Amino acid sequence: MRNLLGGALRYNLITALQIALAATFQVLLARVFGASFLTDAYLVSLLFVTFVATIASALAELFTQYYHQIKVESPAEAVRFYQAVLNITLGAGLASSAAALSIATPLVRLLAPGFGAEQLETFRAVLSVLTLGVTGSAAIRVNSTLLRAEMRFLPTYLLGLLAPALNVITILVCGADYGILAIAGAGAASAMLRFAIQQAYIARALKIRWAPVPWHPRLTNLVVNSVLLRLGHQLWDFRDMVATNVLSVFPGGTVTLYFYGARVISMAFSVTSAAWLEMFLSMTSSMASRNDFPGMRALLRRSLLASAVPFAAALVALAVLLPELLALFVGARLSASERATIYGVFLALIPFYLIVSIESPWATIAIALGQSLRVAVIGAAFIVVCWSAAVWLRPALGLYAIPAALAAAQAHNLLWYWTNGRRVLQRAGDVGPGGAARTRTPEPWPR
Repeated sequence: MRNLLGGALRYNLITALQIALAATFQVLLARVFGASFLTDAYLVSLLFVTFVATIASALAELFTQYYHQIKVESPAEAVRFYQAVLNITLGAGLASSAAALSIATPLVRLLAPGFGAEQLETFRAVLSVLTLGVTGSAAIRVNSTLLRAEMRFLPTYLLGLLAPALNVITILVCGADYGILAIAGAGAASAMLRFAIQQAYIARALKIRWAPVPWHPRLTNLVVNSVLLRLGHQLWDFRDMVATNVLSVFPGGTVTLYFYGARVISMAFSVTSAAWLEMFLSMTSSMASRNDFPGMRALLRRSLLASAVPFAAALVALAVLLPELLALFVGARLSASERATIYGVFLALIPFYLIVSIESPWATIAIALGQSLRVAVIGAAFIVVCWSAAVWLRPALGLYAIPAALAAAQAHNLLWYWTNGRRVLQRAGDVGPGGAARTRTPEPWPR
């Protein structure tokens, strides 16, 4: 346990540096542009592009599980499998970029009916720049899953520093003189650069180079299951679009203030939990390929401790310090009432994220076992509950309808995943196929 937590701590420290850079960028964004229609349009277009890029990289959802299974049979076939997945993802990224531009305006009118003409025009301009990085972002995700499957976490975490660092440099150099488009350009450029660096590292460290492999026999099954799993995740990720839809009817800047508060608590969750959850997914997927259910149960208990406890401690610290931090860093640009709104959103989102910290390991068990349809159904139920509750509560709670709706929907997810996980792991028992007692296989340690 000590070794596992020590490894997670190392990656958490790198994640903390990433988050520090991202937080610096958010502070600079607030100081330069405040909370206005410009920041509303930028944040919504960024959410939209991230949404599109994750759709393009859908095959990465179950790549780790399939890669482990194929590698047991033939390491050479596992390499060909990765090359085929990467090539299909590159094609999907290019197609998604074109599709995003063609449907962006009608989609935003649907998702954000309160946006005016100036916000829509800014959104289209920013989106046209950000979509240049969609293909690179999708391919990065596939490469990251390969590196995690090979237990090489460190390069991925170090490379994650590039995007927020480039954003900070861009806003410091360009400021308001070049507008929000320069920041969007930095985001697209960082995606392409990170992909190029990843490819170079994979070729050198893993001896795997790009090759024109168009298909692999295992891809048909992967596509079906990954699309279902991606659908479930995409529906859960759609919560930010729900927030945009519900809040777009409020005065300009409301969407920005909500997302500033949401980013604070999201960053705290990433610093304390993200690294461990990624390690947990990789190790659990490897155990699932070996039918090591006792090991999965033991690792699950560790994960609940490793992810929830540090996050709870971080929440206590932020609940005390955040008002002073906001006054110090953005007090010159944001009013006391705007800072109070950010702090209020942070506090209101605590129940949702605490539930997420407990639910995430149970959801990972379902993913590791390839329960794609179940994840998709749970994701669909989540977004229905969330959207319905948010619209129903908006007249009474206003901005805070979103955190309340998220907590209700996530509690439903937790109950479903917990029930499913306990049933699967208890049914599996400690006995393997044929009645042989199963022994626990030591987890490989990430490099």
